[in-house]
Amino acid sequence: MRRSSRTVGAHSRAPLHRAPRSLGSFVAGFKSATTRQINEIRQTPRAPVWQRNYYEHIIRSDDALHRIREYIVTNPMRWHLDRENPDRTGRNPDEGMWFGTI
Repeated sequence: MRRSSRTVGAHSRAPLHRAPRSLGSFVAGFKSATTRQINEIRQTPRAPVWQRNYYEHIIRSDDALHRIREYIVTNPMRWHLDRENPDRTGRNPDEGMWFGTI
């Protein structure tokens, strides 16, 4: 992420943007900025890019980290079974189990 700054005095700089107050505000800002950029590239103004929510979780063990990494790597392979996919071809037998066990 690139930060902008403006000159306040001869040797000082002040950030134009504040640091996010929470993870939620960071994610909202990230989604907003990337949505604008993606829609500009696609030439699809105001088209949705992201799902509405996200799952926030504190990783407390190496085992939990391993399961989350596995989920991230294998998730795209399950898109054809995802309930958010309008062209879904079946039901994901693992639906809902990934984060419930962490």
